[in-house]
Amino acid sequence: MKSALPLVDHIHAIKTDREIAAIREASTITSEVFRIAPKYFHPGLTEKELSRKIELTMKRLGGEAVAFPTIVAFGSNTAHVHHVPEGRKLRKNQAVMIDAGSVTRGYCSDMTRTFFYGKPDKKFTTWYNRVLDAQQRAMNKAKN
Repeated sequence: MKSALPLVDHIHAIKTDREIAAIREASTITSEVFRIAPKYFHPGLTEKELSRKIELTMKRLGGEAVAFPTIVAFGSNTAHVHHVPEGRKLRKNQAVMIDAGSVTRGYCSDMTRTFFYGKPDKKFTTWYNRVLDAQQRAMNKAKN
């Protein structure tokens, strides 16, 4: 008996124009959510509250559903990539990490962004720029 997985994997690897359009739409919705999200930031906002606001905004913008439970982390919680939002409150001069995705016609987006509420200190800026530089170098290598 032969496995059908190689055939199915091949079929799923090639996207139709309609599938590509759905992926782009899901990504566009999520990008717009990330553009709007900082407007929600204020002292005392909890990770859970921001997660809910992001998910509601995603649906308001046309997302059919969330691709996965939205991750919001403040301060030291940003070090945990699969953090579960809790009651931690946002304070001035704190990092904010959001990992969210939208679903459109069965296709998902998945984006992670780091923000800073207030003025980042030198240590944060240094590490942020190092990661950004490494990401850019990796993307450039992937293009070549």
